[in-house]
Amino acid sequence: MSLVSGCGNESSSESAAEQGLQALSIFDFEEAYDDLTTAVEGMSPSDPEWVELAYALGISAWHRSPSTPEFVQEASDLFEEVAITTEDEAVRNRCYLNLGRIAEVKDFADDPKNAEVAREYYLKVAEAVPGTDLGSRAILRLAQTYIDDLNQEGYQEAVNIVRSYFEEDPDAPYANVGWQFVGDIERFYLGDEEAALEAMQLAYAKGFAVESKEDVYIWQMSQLATHLGLTEDAVTYYTTIVTKYPRSRYRWIAREELIKLAEQNPELEIEIPELTAYGEV
Repeated sequence: MSLVSGCGNESSSESAAEQGLQALSIFDFEEAYDDLTTAVEGMSPSDPEWVELAYALGISAWHRSPSTPEFVQEASDLFEEVAITTEDEAVRNRCYLNLGRIAEVKDFADDPKNAEVAREYYLKVAEAVPGTDLGSRAILRLAQTYIDDLNQEGYQEAVNIVRSYFEEDPDAPYANVGWQFVGDIERFYLGDEEAALEAMQLAYAKGFAVESKEDVYIWQMSQLATHLGLTEDAVTYYTTIVTKYPRSRYRWIAREELIKLAEQNPELEIEIPELTAYGEV
């Protein structure tokens, strides 16, 4: 695809660029596409503004609705050209993430999915910028492509990919998301409750990504600990739900589980916290 065609008035091009970027900021992809198309006409990839505007045009083309093969191909061509042209590593790798996503998902009817191509792009980003926001996002997307294979080999490969990445760099962005991802796959797809709990504990130590669902995740951990016979861990998690999450739907049943464990394990002298109304200390 050629991004240089015709010539336009410089002031009108600048105005179109501003309007296009503004439209894109409010997710008006149609308006953004029209304005940004006008803005890049007559521009050269060597122009200072070209990378930003061409990338924005690619986003707009990709998200036009309803999507068509032509829109998606235009977006792909733009991302490829921007990736080749830009000296900004972050922009280049965002282009590769987008290209991976385009290969991975169906954007329109009969859009072929190509997991192998998606994996190549994601791996390219993960290897180029490990330990960064983009690198972590790439590794999680890479792992998801194997989950989508819907078989045991794929589930195990996904877990291996994420484990390896975050074990090598425990402080990488999205480590909490990565370990929770591993916990879910280990528990629900691979049936390894011990590995699932260990992964969830790592996610918990980092702070769960969805704060509003912390009590749900801690409840899951309490259930795993109970099934594994890790009574003291279970007590800790049940107590946390009762004392720190007054609006949790698991609060009452967590206290009942504590009472049950106290009766079964008198030597532990388990304290049973009182249920308080929301807002009370």
